[in-house]
Amino acid sequence: MFIIIRYIKCWTFIFTVVSCLDIQIDNAGGNIVKQLGQSVELQCNVLYIDASSADIVGNPATWEKLSRRDNPLYTIVSTGSNKRAGVPDRIGVDFGDYSTSIPNTSGIKYSLKITGLEAGDNGTYACLVGDVKIEYNLLIPSSVETVILDDSKTNDTSQLKTFEYTEGETRSLNCTSHGGSPDAKLVVTFDGVDKTDEMDSYQKWYLENPESAFEAAKVAVSRSMNYTAKKEDNLRTIRCTASVDGLPSNDKFAEAKIRIQLTGTTTVDTTHTTRETRFTVATRETPTTVADRITTQASNTTAPTTLCPICPTSGSGGISIGGVVCTLMVIGIICVLEFIA
Repeated sequence: MFIIIRYIKCWTFIFTVVSCLDIQIDNAGGNIVKQLGQSVELQCNVLYIDASSADIVGNPATWEKLSRRDNPLYTIVSTGSNKRAGVPDRIGVDFGDYSTSIPNTSGIKYSLKITGLEAGDNGTYACLVGDVKIEYNLLIPSSVETVILDDSKTNDTSQLKTFEYTEGETRSLNCTSHGGSPDAKLVVTFDGVDKTDEMDSYQKWYLENPESAFEAAKVAVSRSMNYTAKKEDNLRTIRCTASVDGLPSNDKFAEAKIRIQLTGTTTVDTTHTTRETRFTVATRETPTTVADRITTQASNTTAPTTLCPICPTSGSGGISIGGVVCTLMVIGIICVLEFIA
């Protein structure tokens, strides 16, 4: 048996010690991990040494559930075995005698029992006697409820989104997970490249229903950075993944695509490929144009020798055989050019 907590209260009369009340707690507290639906017993065994019945009655144990800031969230049991009104039936105190071999000592147990564990039972429980207490951290693993990836401009909470940036623009980029026990771990990647260490980390505790006396405080874990849009990040995918130790198959994530308007250009998303297409228009001369040019050239010729130097000129009396041949040659050339065109 190890006595680890001790509370001594003495009464004096004219600077003389008359009597002392010695109270010891025979438990160390600590961390307990349970699964949903299971039961747990948190022991708080109190020893009253050289104490009268009045001393014992006047110094009972009290069970409290603490908030994340070590303040009482609510009192479960006060004055020994008196359970607070409204506490569920599955939560109670096993109150009775606690056997001890220490002389002149009375032992009383104040064990807190919780059956059918729920996610809201997760948290810190304290057993207090006088000015001392022991604490149990009850951990019930539960998955993250939501993951939100947003920035200061879009403020969009949907799971799929696109962040529009102009090259060089700087905005706050944030990822936040809600719920999860133990506290979620966030990993932020850009196309698989881990950027988590470049981001600041924050935590905030909250109650979804402040009016509920028995709701456990939940935590929102955030990663944040001032992101400056860079050309190489265009069309990359940001992913924020939240995971909880002990629940490897219950990760949740949110992701978004970065679309950056590059300076002086227009970005076209074609399955992650930006492509520029150029069109070249070729102009072709029609056969009529070629024939007209040759005909015009022939009509402006004053002597047949300019078209066919070997053709003899015709006399005043008619057309020579050479002239006919030369004319046929010109017509043949025209036909060949039209065919080629």
